Amino acid sequence: MIPKLSKFWLWVEFTGAFIILPFVLFMFRYRLRRMVIPLLLIGLIVFLGLLWRDPSFDRRRFGLPDGWMSHVRAIISRLILGGTLVMFIVRLAEPHLMFSFIRNAPKIWIVVMILYPLVSVYPQEIIYRAFFFHRYSCLFLRPWQMIVASGLSFGLVHIFFFNPWAIGLSCIGGILFAATYHRSGSIVLSTIEHGLWGDFIFTVGIGAYFYSGAIG
Repeated sequence: MIPKLSKFWLWVEFTGAFIILPFVLFMFRYRLRRMVIPLLLIGLIVFLGLLWRDPSFDRRRFGLPDGWMSHVRAIISRLILGGTLVMFIVRLAEPHLMFSFIRNAPKIWIVVMILYPLVSVYPQEIIYRAFFFHRYSCLFLRPWQMIVASGLSFGLVHIFFFNPWAIGLSCIGGILFAATYHRSGSIVLSTIEHGLWGDFIFTVGIGAYFYSGAIG
């Protein structure tokens, strides 16, 4: 069970875990660049275990809600509209990267499309949506504040990659995924949306900015 703390100590915990820790990881990013996935999987085990053992956590959030198809349609619509905009921006800003991954390494691209949502997206959604909302909801008076806090915290941890693409898109995406989690109450749906966007980012060619191995 997750220990209960006063609001003061929750703020201390929040500041340490979601504001200070990202900067610590950033300072040691060269040493930790090969450890991103192992650290995420460790985080998944720890935070998933905490949530599962906490009787105050609604386990229905691990499943699909009633009317889940309407959420899926909204997710796909946002992906089509937002994805078109992202492709336009990439075409203008980084034309040499457009679909470079799928063109240069199609077999690795297939592996990434399958494994990325499982080993990267799901752990992140457990930490930044399920745990974050459950643990810190009492610190934010309005739902939009909770959503923004989750999204910006998610974007901040991507300072690890030290480029505007990773930080900027992660902030926007984090807010989007947090809003989906808040509306649906389902970690499955926020994971699906995050996974679709992640696979799209790699497919369109800017996944290199989210790849720790590119940190030189």
